[in-house]
Formats: sequence, structure tokens, C-alpha cells
Amino acid sequence: MRDTTHETIVPRHKENIVNHAVGDMIVLACYEMLVGVILFTFVYYVLNDIQIDALPPFTVKNYPLFRGIAITIITIGGVHLVYGFMFIWLYKFRWFRIVGYVLSFFSLPIIPTGTFFGMLFVGDMNKIHKSESPLAVVVPKYDKNEIGKEIKINAVIMAHFPILLYYIYRYLLTIQTDIMYPLFRMDVIIAMKVFAFVYGGIFILEVVVGIVFRFYGEKNWEQIILIAFSIFNIICVAIVLQAYIWLNWSAFEFEGIMKLFGNLVWVIGIVINPIGIFFAVHFLRLLKQSHMHHSQSNEDKKKTK
Repeated sequence: MRDTTHETIVPRHKENIVNHAVGDMIVLACYEMLVGVILFTFVYYVLNDIQIDALPPFTVKNYPLFRGIAITIITIGGVHLVYGFMFIWLYKFRWFRIVGYVLSFFSLPIIPTGTFFGMLFVGDMNKIHKSESPLAVVVPKYDKNEIGKEIKINAVIMAHFPILLYYIYRYLLTIQTDIMYPLFRMDVIIAMKVFAFVYGGIFILEVVVGIVFRFYGEKNWEQIILIAFSIFNIICVAIVLQAYIWLNWSAFEFEGIMKLFGNLVWVIGIVINPIGIFFAVHFLRLLKQSHMHHSQSNEDKKKTK
């Protein structure tokens, strides 16, 4: 049977399992609190203040429900954050790890980021339970077949973003243009649709790259493509946010220091995209590992001659 490096959804390169578990939980907690704040702000101003029905289930009638959900998500994020900081000292205790399994369960419905990092944390917990030395560093073997699978996994998970953009596009079409003018003019609404279809095409292309990577994984041209996808993973959300600001530059009427803020909104887009950052860093490390593997293979060949 062929050995595989996959013990969770995605393998790690140099594994200190405890540190990875702490990182996964803290990233998860920060994202949950951010989602909770965004959801609370959205339903308060759109559903409660100006009372505009969005696409179901985001309707004025459901405002109390979504306000409660937002507060619950913020609370869960706060609990996860405290647990993450305590994990480094208490991970050896079985009861504490059981609490971690329970807390991870609450993150799973927060699709996709909560689900992804929650499952990663569960995988880390399983490794800690089985490992004799959770703080040990392990370097898994380079396997281009597994890397191809991970590229496809990344494309499928990141496909949530163009789907979300298309949902926003459909939502904006249901709102009277004069109510949202000038921030959501027709050219801005159409831009959402364009981004949705272009990004969808890019992630479909990434699936194709994942399929062929197992055959050409050490070729320079394919590794360059992987670098391009890694960079795109990081900046895809940032591009959309910054484009929105620039399309509405005159409407926002930025002055003074706010002009600088308006030109740096892309930074927020990077921060709110932890899955993109995770896979980008993951792929770039894989490329480094690939070069090390290739160099070692060449040295072995020279020794055998």
C-alpha cells in the first residue's frame, strides 16, 4: 500500500502539532468574531434600520433571528479564542482535549472557513492523541499525486467566493436602484457578476491544474502556475473590495487620511480571507519542498554513477 502524508484534510510541512492546533483555533476564533460582527452590522442597518428585504432568508421579519445568530457566533468566537490561548499549556490533559472536540463542533456550520479550520483542528487533536511526542518536528515526503489532490481541494473550497459574489449580484438586482444609489449603481452591480464568472472560471482552471499536476508536478511551467494560483488565493477578495471602493470613489468623497484608507482597503480583503492565505502559504512551502526533493534526487543520481 502506498504511503500517504495525509492525516488531516491537508498535511503540514514541518509539524509541531500543538502549535498548528493553536494556530488553527485562533484563526478560527478571529474569523468567527469577524463574521459575527459583519452579520450583526448587516442585519441591523439593512433589515432593522432601513428595512430592506434581502434575498430569503435575509428578510425584515427574520431580523431578531439573525441578530441572535450574530451574537451567538461572536460569543463562540470569543470562547474559541480563550481556548486557543490556553491550549499550549493544557493540551496534555484528556478532559481539555475533549472540550476542544465539543467546541470544534460549533464551528462546523459556519461555512466554509469555520468548517475548514474546525476540521483541521479536529485533525490536529487526533494527531496529538496518537503521537508520543506532539512537539516533535516531522517533515512528510514530497508527493506530487497528493499535491494535485490538494490543488483540487483548494479550488473546490475557494469556489464559495464566486458563488457568494453571484448571490450578492442577485440580491442587488432585487433592490430598487434609487434606494442604494450611488453606492450600488448598475455598473457596480454588473461588476459583481463579472467578478463571479471570472473567478469561477479561474477556480475551474485550478481543478484542471490539479488533475494534470500528478503527471507534470516537477515541471517549471506548472510550478509557475502554482505560484500564480497562490498569489491569486491571497488577493482574490482584496481585488473585489478595492475595485468596489475605486468604482465608488467619488461617492465616498474621501478626504485627508481617509484617502489613504480608501486605497488600502485591499488589506482588509486579505485579512478576511484566511483560507486563501492558508492554501497560498501551503502551496509555496510545497514548492520549496519540491525543489529540495528534486535537488536530493539529482544528488542521489550523481552518487550512483
